[in-house]
Amino acid sequence: MKKKIIEVQATTDKTNYSYSAKNESFLDGIIIPYLVRPLLKVFPYSIPANIITIFSNTLVFLSFIIAMHSTRGNYSLWFLIPIFIFIYVVGDCMDGEQARRTHTGSPLGEFLDHFLDTFVTAVLLISIIAAYDIKNPFVAYFALFISYVTQATTFWEKFKKHKMHFGKFSSTETILSLALIITLAYFKPIRDFVSQNLGTFGFVQNSFLSSCNAVVNLTVMELVMIVMTLFAFINIVGTLIRSGGASVRYWMYLLFTGTAAIIMACADVKFYHIPFLTLSLLNINYISALLVAIVMKKKDPCPDFILPVVLTVLYALKVESPVVIILSLVYIFVSVIVRATIFFVQNRKYWVWKNPKPEN
Repeated sequence: MKKKIIEVQATTDKTNYSYSAKNESFLDGIIIPYLVRPLLKVFPYSIPANIITIFSNTLVFLSFIIAMHSTRGNYSLWFLIPIFIFIYVVGDCMDGEQARRTHTGSPLGEFLDHFLDTFVTAVLLISIIAAYDIKNPFVAYFALFISYVTQATTFWEKFKKHKMHFGKFSSTETILSLALIITLAYFKPIRDFVSQNLGTFGFVQNSFLSSCNAVVNLTVMELVMIVMTLFAFINIVGTLIRSGGASVRYWMYLLFTGTAAIIMACADVKFYHIPFLTLSLLNINYISALLVAIVMKKKDPCPDFILPVVLTVLYALKVESPVVIILSLVYIFVSVIVRATIFFVQNRKYWVWKNPKPEN
């Protein structure tokens, strides 16, 4: 079977904007030509790509709300989660196709699409952690950290090579894999099985692993997340090699956010609430700055070092005040909002509520 590679070279003269991408994703090679493009033939021309982006991402947040509600014992709406996530995946492919179809591609559209996508990873991971009651903070935090580094590295390659590259196992495969794991949480026998500690299995008890508490106390689901994290790490290394390495500022980003992940994992805090969201926003803050640098053709950004330094000092001093934790979240949340708002204000001329009619 011939490998399908989707090449995108689009230039919009009206906005002086160009976008280039190489997509080797197996699933995108099926979804885009056989579902998205036929759907566009009957989809209203007047609906802007940005509206598609916002709508599809809203469904992910609705999935998160259902997941949080269902973990209390009510799984009546759980079937909507895979449906919403699949619609999101279709919409994530469709917004770019609609922008090229209507010649309305713009820096604002590219930023909005990728910026909102950065929230999806955290939403899906938190849903998994809540659904399977994962208690190991190191597994949870590093799964989140590596997932964001994967995104940041992909955008770093775009920054260096001026071309987005999606491998065979890209964001679509990752999201649908996470969606499958979330879907399986509907079945109680599966939840019970993956919640078992590895130490309860005979092959672990009868091996040298039985003396390692870190392994024995892991649950099956935590092991699954570790394996997924390792595959993501391999992908990060490959992307960095392909992009020709990283700058000092990018290594600083890895250092600061990695330090924050370690501090949060070591702290005795309910890890998938405020600290989990804080770590997500810390990564999103850098990724959004990198996206601005890409679309506005600026230098690579400096990562935020204030929050990681403050967290390190507070942990060393054993300060565990809830006020400090909330202030940390507020600080990084405001940083993200301010950065995104400044970019939107600078590029507000590209926002449209309805696409113009085609000239011909």
